[in-house]
Amino acid sequence: ILNRGIPMVRYADDLALFFRTKEEARDGEKLVRDLLSELSLSIPTLNQCSKTKIISHSDALEFLGREIVYIKEINKFVAKISNKQISKILSRLAEEYSFKNLVDQNKNFHDATFALSRSISSYLGIYRDTYNFGQFSDSVRGHARSIIVSLFKEIFGAEALTKISAAGRKFLGIEILDSI
Repeated sequence: ILNRGIPMVRYADDLALFFRTKEEARDGEKLVRDLLSELSLSIPTLNQCSKTKIISHSDALEFLGREIVYIKEINKFVAKISNKQISKILSRLAEEYSFKNLVDQNKNFHDATFALSRSISSYLGIYRDTYNFGQFSDSVRGHARSIIVSLFKEIFGAEALTKISAAGRKFLGIEILDSI
């Protein structure tokens, strides 16, 4: 495909090919089908339920937890982490690091905060190349602080947290309580 001048992104068996027109995209689809059939492989037919799609450059393309979008102001395509993916990650973190789940796994506070930190670092590493990384980083780090606050609330009760000084909240990494 590359030797035919068709821009593409590939990861394992996932492909995103980029064409200038819908006609070029249809011709490209036929080319890909023909090349894959030579290898006894195939792609699903085009329909609304299929991962195989032809979309306009003005539509977002979801690909491997990212969306490839055209940003008119800078006149180029960029990879962003989608809001849907951000929500999925935040939900996964909240569930995985809930007090009940941690207790059920026989984890202590130190284990939990260490694992949470590693999870956050992993997500930040995975998506560091995205256009909206700053927003994602802020969201994930803020959510991690909310998780820690939730753990403290579950352990000590919300009222006990109000008695901690500002310096104490900062030390514990729960200064988010100041805004609640």
